This record gives sequence, C-alpha cells and structure tokens, in this order.
Amino acid sequence: MTENEIALDKIQSFEGKYPKQLWSLFFSEMWERFCFYGMRGMLTFFMVHQLMMDESTANLQYGATQAFVYAFTFIGGLFADKILGFRKSLFWGGILMITGSCILAIDPKEFFFPGLSFTIIGTGFFKPNISTMVGTLYKTNDTRRDAGFSLFYSGINIGALLG
Repeated sequence: MTENEIALDKIQSFEGKYPKQLWSLFFSEMWERFCFYGMRGMLTFFMVHQLMMDESTANLQYGATQAFVYAFTFIGGLFADKILGFRKSLFWGGILMITGSCILAIDPKEFFFPGLSFTIIGTGFFKPNISTMVGTLYKTNDTRRDAGFSLFYSGINIGALLG
C-alpha cells in the first residue's frame, strides 16, 4: 500500500456523519459559486456600461464566456485524469481563478479579457474535480455518501444564492 492509499483509507474510515475534509470542500465550492454567480450577474452590465460594448456584442461575449467555462470543465477533467490528479488540478484551478480575479480587480477595463480568461480556465480545472474529491472521501458502499453530497450541493446552492 502506498502512502497516498494509507492516507485515503484513514480519511475514509472516519466516524460520524461527515469526514472533516468535506467542510473544506464545502466552503471552497460555496465561495467559488458565490464568485461565479456574482460575476455572471454583472458581466453583461459591465461590458455595456464600462467597456462600452453594444448590447448585442456584450450578450454574445457573455454567451461565449459561459460556453468556454463549461468547455474547459472537460479539459480540466482530462488533465486531472491523465496528468495532474484531482488535488493538483483543484489547486491550480483555484490559483488561476484567484489570478484572474486579481487581474480584474486591478484594472478591469485594460485587462478584462486576460482576467476573464484566467478565471474561465481556473473554473474549468476547479469545478469538475472538487465534486470528484467529495466522492473519494467515502468508501464505495458507504451509506453516508448521499448525505455528504447533499451537504456539498447545499454549499453550491448557498453560494449561488448569495452571489
């Protein structure tokens, strides 16, 4: 047994309803969704009123942004499966999202597209892998698994509601 397998077995042998690692994943996902939906709600308005795009162009850009976010989840999942693993993909996805948010905070008019690009790619690496990590906290036939996913998905909904 490798060191990683021993650590995973220890995590999966928790007592109680939820493993303690679930709370980190819960809050990470909750705040990521808060940021995602918060930005999503303001994106078209910002493009029209600050970047001076006409509404048609802003709506097309908004649609392209959302399409790229979901397309990059496929790429992020492939990278996790074949190259980086789930933890590293989640970590680098978070770093890319933070980088994109900082770029947008510093000078959103000048660096809008680079900041948005970092955020899109980061979300693509973050989103598919955090859910997978929740699943790895439980053994295959653990009856508490559904409760863990219910808690995790409530974090998604809370983040979306607040964002």
